[in-house]
Amino acid sequence: MLTSVRAGLVAALIALAVFPAAAADKPFTRGDLNDAAIKLEAQIKSDAGAVSKPAAQLRKDADAAFQKNDFRTGMTVLGQLVTTAPDDAASWLRVAMMLRRRGDTGPEGLNAIRHFHALQPDNRLGDAIFSLYLSDSGQNDSALAYASLASADSALREYASLVYLRVGAHMLQSRDFERAARVLSDGRNMATPGNHARYSLYLAHANIQRAVPLFQDAVAKKNCTEGNTVDSILTTVDHDLHESISLDSVQSQHIIDSILPQFKSRVAEFKGTCR
Repeated sequence: MLTSVRAGLVAALIALAVFPAAAADKPFTRGDLNDAAIKLEAQIKSDAGAVSKPAAQLRKDADAAFQKNDFRTGMTVLGQLVTTAPDDAASWLRVAMMLRRRGDTGPEGLNAIRHFHALQPDNRLGDAIFSLYLSDSGQNDSALAYASLASADSALREYASLVYLRVGAHMLQSRDFERAARVLSDGRNMATPGNHARYSLYLAHANIQRAVPLFQDAVAKKNCTEGNTVDSILTTVDHDLHESISLDSVQSQHIIDSILPQFKSRVAEFKGTCR
């Protein structure tokens, strides 16, 4: 069953990965997750009601409902299925996927994927979806860890890179420029070349921001090694801005034409004092 589910879900992962992380600034506590577990179990049992059909028929009924875009019926049938067969990992995976597809970023979906992961801890597709839910909940380090595991599967590598992009963008917004640069660089290394531009744009902004205090420190301490590092960073920024200029042409061109030359000039002047 997992093979057939996988074939239909991998294609949907890229779209799911770029949904807004609405809950990113409100990480769930353990209490939230415990409450969600109780709520999810109670809701599933309540919605499932008396179940008379075998699991195989319930799977067919769920497939038929989702093919008709009947989300409510499909989720009710999935509830019956996980009630009848609580160890059916594929059904828990589908609960998590369907909740996420509807834009649910709450703890119920995260709890469903936790159920799946408990049953299939070495499943890379589960790692991929788990990483997205963790990213939604603001658990960035865990999200990166599971995305990294998912990237071992070549079919999931591009998806894993998008989780890195989401987390890197969040770090950039939080002004954690050092970590943002590392995460975005790792994500770009996973991504296909045709998708490098977005990573390069964010990397350029992270790197120019981290270059400022580094240069200030170099000048204050007369540290020529740091000055050379800043010079190297600015060269990388220039390259990344040119690579991504189609995404943000006005601001990128302004940085290329005005900000970078002034910054490079100051760095060159400082390096001149090192000779």
